Amino acid sequence: MNRDNKSLFDFKGVSKHGVILSAVIVVVLVLSVLLNALLGMVPAHFLKWNVTGASTFRVSSKTAEWLKTELNEDVSIYLIGNGGEENEVYLFLSDVAQKNRHVQLEIVDPQKDQDFIKDFGGVWPEENMSVLVASANRYKILENSELYYYYNTTAKMRYSLAEYEYYRYMFQQYHAAYPDQGYDQVLESFVADTACYFDGETQVISALKYVLMDDVSTLYAVTGSNEGLDTGLTGDLWKYGYEIKNLKSVQKIPTDCDLLVLQVAKDINDLEKMVLDNYLKNGGKLFLTTFYGVGDMPNLGSVLEQYGMDFLEQTHLLMEGDQNYISISSDQTTYLMRAHIRQHGATGTFAGSFLLDLMNDGVHIIDVKEVEGVTVTPWLQTSAKGVPAFRTSDTSSESGEEGVYTFGAIAEKGDTRIIWVATPSALSAAVDSQSGGGNFGLVSSAFRWMTETNETIFSADARVKETSYLTVSDQAFVMWGTVLVIVLPAAILAIGIVIWYARKRK
Repeated sequence: MNRDNKSLFDFKGVSKHGVILSAVIVVVLVLSVLLNALLGMVPAHFLKWNVTGASTFRVSSKTAEWLKTELNEDVSIYLIGNGGEENEVYLFLSDVAQKNRHVQLEIVDPQKDQDFIKDFGGVWPEENMSVLVASANRYKILENSELYYYYNTTAKMRYSLAEYEYYRYMFQQYHAAYPDQGYDQVLESFVADTACYFDGETQVISALKYVLMDDVSTLYAVTGSNEGLDTGLTGDLWKYGYEIKNLKSVQKIPTDCDLLVLQVAKDINDLEKMVLDNYLKNGGKLFLTTFYGVGDMPNLGSVLEQYGMDFLEQTHLLMEGDQNYISISSDQTTYLMRAHIRQHGATGTFAGSFLLDLMNDGVHIIDVKEVEGVTVTPWLQTSAKGVPAFRTSDTSSESGEEGVYTFGAIAEKGDTRIIWVATPSALSAAVDSQSGGGNFGLVSSAFRWMTETNETIFSADARVKETSYLTVSDQAFVMWGTVLVIVLPAAILAIGIVIWYARKRK
């Protein structure tokens, strides 16, 4: 028999080329299965790429450098919600995870893993696509709305997502109620001049820093309300390393209290006086605000008097006579007084404007006294034209002498530190917005001085949330259409004809 016609391995009808082709097919199928299995083991975020031209949800060079040089411990980031892999926040978190092997990214669906949250306080975030960052030390939850904000270029005001929707709704309601008053144009202008910004880079990296801190300071707040301190103030405090908790009263101050924030709307009772006195004598840190309208506060005054501060007797109200220190709120409803701030360690690098509400909150005067072993610094004062009003009866008062008066003072004795601002305006979100964030900026600086916190905030530029589309120009469409529809099929056909003809000639 001719060797060329002999069947391979003596199996009749099985050619050498057929066996080779079959082997190749088997090998390709095995490799495909193995490759698919290997890809299934790769975390999903490594297989996600942003193929648009938008950089909104990409890590900036600043963040990439921080992840490379500063993050040396294992952390976990959980995106909580459903449909997470297609979410824009997931694109950003994927980029973070790809920059550092210590970051583990996972999507958690509350419907499928209901027990997950038990290890993190037991309460799920209220918003879908919220972010939970965790380390061996602690965790931090970022609601989805905290990753964005709106900014109006005309008013130069920043709004949360809830505030933006509120204003839109109110303008719509005004237009419906008063269709001829032009509120439709106001709404149109407001929407046109307001852009949504993605601030997730600052928030997420700040959360990574927070959960990796060796120690944090515990701040207890007694505000007289269940809400506690305003979120506008606490929104940045955790970034400096503060854990914030609420107290109903100062009848019992926890031993882990590093800073007590006390907003007084009435005098403290005898038990609270004793507890507060002991807390301060043991090196406590107190940030105090008081309201002038409640009248005398002898118990609180007796505690403060030991540290060189007291209520000026018969003080009813403090006014400012220098027009350069007085302004009216943007909504034309509130008279504001600007404080003269004396430099002190509590001021830090603060260089903004601290405002007080004269109309709603009022201001009373602090009487600074000399006490042995105590250093008292008049911190917030009027101009030389400050004018006090003294009570002459329950219904009347008379003006005192013009001069410089103190309504914010700092007392230091050993480890004890007290900052007293004699108006609730210091912690008012409404007044803070009028100061362009100045009030909360000064307050947070004072907090950090009292607890000797040197932590700095990580900040990256927020980026406008842009909508990007994969677009193809007409020229590119024609070129690639020709290649894919005509050239490529024709080339495959030509190759097939050549192979067929070559085999036919054998």
